[in-house]
Amino acid sequence: MLFYQTGADYLQMHSFPFNDKIKHIWKATSFLEVVFAFFGLFDLKNYMPRINFDLYIVNVYSLNFLILLIIIDILYVSYSFSQNKFGITWPLKILSSVASLFVTVLFLPITEQLISVVECEANDQGIQVLSYFNDVQCWKGWMLVHQIISILFMLIFVIISSIVSLTYFEPKMTSANRTSRQDSKGEVVFIINKVVCQFIFSFVPEGNDWLLVILLFVLSFSLHWVYNMEDPYYDKEVGKFYKIVTTYYLWTNFMLLISQVLFSTSFNGGLIIWVLGLPFISFIMLTSKKSRIDTLIRSQMKFKNGEQVQGHLRYVLSLIQDQKTDKNAYMLLIGYVEKHKEICQEEDCPLKSKKQKKIKQTEDEMEETIKNLIKELDRIYINGLKKFPTCTKLRISYAFFLLERMKKVTIQQKTKTQKIQKRENNHYNNLNQVKVQNLHLTNNLLYIDSKQQQLQIPIKYQKMMMEEMILLKESNSNPIYNNVKNQ
Repeated sequence: MLFYQTGADYLQMHSFPFNDKIKHIWKATSFLEVVFAFFGLFDLKNYMPRINFDLYIVNVYSLNFLILLIIIDILYVSYSFSQNKFGITWPLKILSSVASLFVTVLFLPITEQLISVVECEANDQGIQVLSYFNDVQCWKGWMLVHQIISILFMLIFVIISSIVSLTYFEPKMTSANRTSRQDSKGEVVFIINKVVCQFIFSFVPEGNDWLLVILLFVLSFSLHWVYNMEDPYYDKEVGKFYKIVTTYYLWTNFMLLISQVLFSTSFNGGLIIWVLGLPFISFIMLTSKKSRIDTLIRSQMKFKNGEQVQGHLRYVLSLIQDQKTDKNAYMLLIGYVEKHKEICQEEDCPLKSKKQKKIKQTEDEMEETIKNLIKELDRIYINGLKKFPTCTKLRISYAFFLLERMKKVTIQQKTKTQKIQKRENNHYNNLNQVKVQNLHLTNNLLYIDSKQQQLQIPIKYQKMMMEEMILLKESNSNPIYNNVKNQ
């Protein structure tokens, strides 16, 4: 369902490069006017002349009331999480369902409707009137009240949508949720794109073609960079989908820029080239495979920042996850293990310090290798955090690594630590506050209804667990850790 919402969202975004203010740049023939007519269907302003002012105001306040209900729902869910109890669960289900709609397919229509309340222009007498209702004067009487309320609710809506995009997502690599990702930077950048485009096309007057075209291209390039270069999604097919739609949008704005550069010439093929290029972009994106061999073979001594460490470890973990179904991933993983055995200079390297038992079945042998590799990745995480202690991205990645891959070891370590604490006069008193139940918080809250529908947990509660787990794991200098790790 999310894919359909996102697809519709990007179709709405194409209403900006084909907006009436800059459509002349394309120099479209009458045959290609159908393109403008199609994307005009997603522009709410085209429907304004068909309704009267009273119905328009009722619609605006209906949206404000809907936003108010969502705010109340968020406050209730936040309070319930803070108290760690839910009397009723349907507000959480509603919030989970509505949140994705708010940040995708409903975002542009809602913001466009609220912005239109303050979109004014001067009439023949020089009086500011509403752009779509020339008989209504702006910033006077009740209209002033309507405009102030609309501005307030629009700001609240944008802030809520940004927070929802930034915090409500599944960050686990091993999650069954195909939309799980390492962060929500792309979603936030997309919201920034939509808000900026709404404002510039609402308030920048006609005749500023270069400003509008350059802003569209820069914004679309930033969106393309986040999804294609940083590749936040763990699932390859989901990641491919977002790469295609963002590349489409960049391609549209690139051809718009080319058409603007050549506007003073007789060139009028920008729209034709854009149409012809769409299937080729799909083919290239679907068949291309991004090589990350350089990330895989990079020595630990050559990491320049924590992001490189995190990218290296994420790629190795993805190979571990795919090695049973992808032959190429299996071969890369074997090569990585063998190469790591040669270059690893650590005396306690799990991949070469422990002699593996002779096991007849190849699958069992591979499982043993992966177990040792997980231990080695754990050591790389710790060394990376020592070298780059201020890298938040690496620290959060390590916390989820512990939660997903090393949960059993972490619980054992915490149990042994508590036993020794009693004999050491509470020297590690801060660890007393960590409860084993916190490790199961995610599993208890991920499934609420009878159908085991997966829901999202606010990131602030995930971060609380992360900090506790990192405190446990970073006690590497403590002999307790080494005793547990060797078990």
